[in-house]
Amino acid sequence: MTSITQDDIIGTLQSLNMVKYWKGQHVVCVTPKLIEEHLKSSQYKPPRLAVDREYLRWEPPYPKGSKQAKKH
Repeated sequence: MTSITQDDIIGTLQSLNMVKYWKGQHVVCVTPKLIEEHLKSSQYKPPRLAVDREYLRWEPPYPKGSKQAKKH
């Protein structure tokens, strides 16, 4: 569990112009051009910490009692 909320994610994506509110829902709307513009902007800062993908392991949480949970 993290302390990152849905509102945190929406706010960040809105500040980067990567989300729109359409028909009552937030929709992620990202194009390759938008990513390129962001990476070239003065606001972009490369991450200070890199993650080695080889050591990254993640599985989605499964509800208790589900078939997937019993396999793990």
